[in-house]
Amino acid sequence: MEKVSFDKAIEFLNEIVIKALAEEFESAGHKMTGKLIDDIETQTEENADGFVQDYLIYKYGMYLSDGVPANRIPFSPGSGAGKSLYIEGLIRYVQQRKGISDLKKAKSIAFAIAHTQIKTGMPIRTKGAGTGWITKAITKMEERVPELFGDYNERMVIANIDELTQKWSKQLST
Repeated sequence: MEKVSFDKAIEFLNEIVIKALAEEFESAGHKMTGKLIDDIETQTEENADGFVQDYLIYKYGMYLSDGVPANRIPFSPGSGAGKSLYIEGLIRYVQQRKGISDLKKAKSIAFAIAHTQIKTGMPIRTKGAGTGWITKAITKMEERVPELFGDYNERMVIANIDELTQKWSKQLST
């Protein structure tokens, strides 16, 4: 394998990671607008041990991957709250995913989804367990790391990815 610059190697790594994320996201049935994948940000920090590469995504991507248990769904039927960001988000989801422009119908479907989610969790089809799309993408991507960084650095890159996954999980549980 020919030697490449650090910046080129990082650029290639980012392409591999984002492609793997996009494939698993779509495979899990989550793709609607493409915004979550399109808006992934990357940050590289070099340190004495090598580098740390962070991939920043919208929080809802983690919720889809790891799921949300029923007791964490932010909906209280009959609460009388005049406005709910959760319900508003579900209405937008129904309008985009189902193509329903009638606000009354979209609202009715959104409330039906909310009532189901407080019983099963989110996503509904996994009963709140999530689809694991991020973990699956990381597993696939790890197979390609040696092409870029060789055996020695492979362990470091995989450790950084594992650390990032743990960090994401901790952020979601707070």
